[in-house]
Amino acid sequence: MMKLPTIRNIEAAEKIFYRLTGWQLANDAISSYFDKHPANIEASIVAVKVVLISSLYYTRIFEPLKMAVHITELKGLDSELRSGDIKAVERIAHLDRYEVSFASKYAHFHNSDAFPILDSFASGAVAILLSKNFDSTYHNFYKNISLLRQESGLSSTDWRSFDKYLWLYGQKKKNLDNGISVNKEVTELYETTKGKILFDALEP
Repeated sequence: MMKLPTIRNIEAAEKIFYRLTGWQLANDAISSYFDKHPANIEASIVAVKVVLISSLYYTRIFEPLKMAVHITELKGLDSELRSGDIKAVERIAHLDRYEVSFASKYAHFHNSDAFPILDSFASGAVAILLSKNFDSTYHNFYKNISLLRQESGLSSTDWRSFDKYLWLYGQKKKNLDNGISVNKEVTELYETTKGKILFDALEP
């Protein structure tokens, strides 16, 4: 049975986000550079963008320079990112490995209105809420996250807010409720009385 989030759950995630200053700083640092350098033509600029995503969003791109060159060689990529064409994510992702989490985050910071972020917490949250498993290609993730947003009556909620909710809810279900710490900042908040109340408010 599906468990559909409400606007109350989304608002709880926003309240948590504003208590996580490290997460906010990482977002601001990435957004600022991407806003100033939206094009993906010069390898030196793209390399900085790759390193920002890889280091601040923990996507573990082991050869960032190789990824940067790969991105600059994708013809028509900037147009796809501007228009919100999800093929852009798949094209970025296919290098030596399927770097879909990195690719979704790279696309997201170019156009956050069009590209929701795919990582293990977000996909895990969608699977729990929809009560179904799915292959972790970006196409399947996008289809299922769009279904979840529609069925929840939250189609007017932007992807940035939905991303925050899924990342926090997914982390709560997979790690925090089981006493596992992955993100120190999140864990420290979760272990406070106020934080526990806020995380409990993520439950549909």
